[in-house]
Amino acid sequence: MVENEKSQKLPAAPQAENVQQAAEQGLDLRSRQAGNLIRKHVTVVMGTSLVPIPLFDLVALSGVQLKMLYSLTKLYEVPFSKNLGKSSIAFQRIAGVTPQVYRQAYSH
Repeated sequence: MVENEKSQKLPAAPQAENVQQAAEQGLDLRSRQAGNLIRKHVTVVMGTSLVPIPLFDLVALSGVQLKMLYSLTKLYEVPFSKNLGKSSIAFQRIAGVTPQVYRQAYSH
């Protein structure tokens, strides 16, 4: 019985270069998937920008960005916090509006 156990060989451990290649391929696949997600969401945002209703584009853009952020965190297996996502998007809005407000206020 001991002789029978010795004849059964364990599978060889993967070589470091194979592991590195597999990791790079996985990263490349994720990068392509992330690019596809971003392109899809950009297309949706472009479509919503054609609607001539005041503030509709702002609300739609925020929703699409939140969904895109959620999709990317899911793809990269990162915990998602809806409140943190909303805060991040709100900060982007404020940061985008602030220079315009100052420019208008001090242009006179």
